[in-house]
Amino acid sequence: MKSLSQLFESYTIVYRTIEKFYKQLSIEYARSQILGSNKYKSKYIANYLRPGREQQTGIVIRTVICYCAILCLLSGCSEKAYPVFQEQQSLGYSQSWERVESYPAKRGRNDDLYFFTPDRGYTINSNGHLYYTTDGGENWEEKLFREETFFRCLTFTDEATGFLGTIGPDDVFLSSADTVSMYETFDGGTTWEATEFNGPYPKGLCGLQTVSDKVIVGCGRVRGPSYFIRSEDGGKTWNSYDYNHLAGSLIAPYFYDEQHGILVGGTTTDKVECRSLVLETFDGGSTWDTIFISAQKGEYCWKVAFPTEQNGFISIQRNVKDGQVYVLQTKDGGKSWFANEYFDKYDYVQGIGFVNEKVGWMGGGNQWTMETRDGGETWQPMADIGRGFNKFQFFGDTMGYGVGYGIYKMKTLRPTLNGWEKDYSESGDLKSKIFYKNGFRSGLATYYHENGQMKSSGKMKKNLRKGKWKFYDKKGKLKEQLNYKNGIAKLPLGLLKEYVGSYEISTGVFRTISIKDGQLYSKHSKSNDTIAIYPISDVRFILSIDRKTSIEFVRNEDGLVDRHILKVERREASVAMKNGGD
Repeated sequence: MKSLSQLFESYTIVYRTIEKFYKQLSIEYARSQILGSNKYKSKYIANYLRPGREQQTGIVIRTVICYCAILCLLSGCSEKAYPVFQEQQSLGYSQSWERVESYPAKRGRNDDLYFFTPDRGYTINSNGHLYYTTDGGENWEEKLFREETFFRCLTFTDEATGFLGTIGPDDVFLSSADTVSMYETFDGGTTWEATEFNGPYPKGLCGLQTVSDKVIVGCGRVRGPSYFIRSEDGGKTWNSYDYNHLAGSLIAPYFYDEQHGILVGGTTTDKVECRSLVLETFDGGSTWDTIFISAQKGEYCWKVAFPTEQNGFISIQRNVKDGQVYVLQTKDGGKSWFANEYFDKYDYVQGIGFVNEKVGWMGGGNQWTMETRDGGETWQPMADIGRGFNKFQFFGDTMGYGVGYGIYKMKTLRPTLNGWEKDYSESGDLKSKIFYKNGFRSGLATYYHENGQMKSSGKMKKNLRKGKWKFYDKKGKLKEQLNYKNGIAKLPLGLLKEYVGSYEISTGVFRTISIKDGQLYSKHSKSNDTIAIYPISDVRFILSIDRKTSIEFVRNEDGLVDRHILKVERREASVAMKNGGD
């Protein structure tokens, strides 16, 4: 029989599932009205989806939920992992990508790249840096720096001629004081000058594309104003056009040839009210047709990728955390587009790219990067590829780069992990030996100290620790054994009570650790929220709202808990000292 807390959790899961189902039906119904579809011709379905019937429909939903909850209680249905661990269970592991640690820009966003060969190429950074490498990222040379400039997009026609776009001034979210929207070089990046335009001067650019040795196109910007630019002589002269009557935001061009192409972006300058938008031209940009507008608000079309001539994708950046999460897809070379819903939770996506016709990635956020192995039909969140991708570039079917919150490199495309995998440090020392099943850590797992001694060992099931785990010190001596269930360590009540108290983060600012019914909670003095924390070892706990944030308790020389360390992935840890007497 389930406890009340377990019942509540099951109840919540059922509620969210049915609520999501109802919202999706509502979206589909609204779309059917816009498109004139008779998909919901039944008067019974349409009656409950019609605007104004929310209250009556809510009663039906709550009745179904209560019925399901009673069945769950009576049947003693199986327990589920807590939400923060459910997220971890959904993550696969690719191990095809690695971060380029030698990249000099440690802060800011890297929005674009242009490589001539696998070794020689450029990257740009939002803090005004343009970098060049000749050895595949081992070493970098700064070719241009402009203070208070947000470099946004980049393209070259050859190794001598290139163009560099900026976001421009006065954007609500992206800081840039530079009024020059595009710079140009004709000497291989040694000097850069402001580009002149025939026509209205674009305030900022988000995308550039070299279509041929003569034709180059570009557009911008996110949140407007909207402009299209085009050169027909290899960048010697440029024409610009005001497209504010066609779009509120323009983000990326994708031309199939010199005359036929699309522009993607959004309908308005307001990101919450904006609908995804695709424009198409067959005459080089003289005239345009609107070929797609999304039914739901709060999104932009962002980047375009065609792994084959017929199969293409447009990534969708969702600016609000509800609604359908999808990638726009075509299977007829862009003649028609449809929404391919690939995930059941919010996903922040910008960049999209394919290394071959089957394998590709979508990224933009910090939590994961989506990977497909079946040509974009299905997508799987992956944990170890990179962060914040905005652009990809590939060479052949085994090597490529991605840029975002760092520079990432794929040296080889590895298959979905199955069987034993060993991970080594840069010095060649064994770090871990783990058994994988269909990309998930499922089986025996062993981790090692830097000196080669075993650090911990136990079993995992779909990325979570289970059963008995053993932990060793650097001399190989057994320190302790812990039992795990759904990734959570079972700790004695006496140990948990030692962590209770008030910890000073800074002068007048505290974090209070409390306990209730054997569960620890964390509360910041400047917040009204009390957050459950779950043990993943005897001293380390993760927040119930974020698996990448942890609290680690530390003892002094006398063996008393006197401080804790808050750790956020890829950020500097912060220490809070425990007040005496607590």
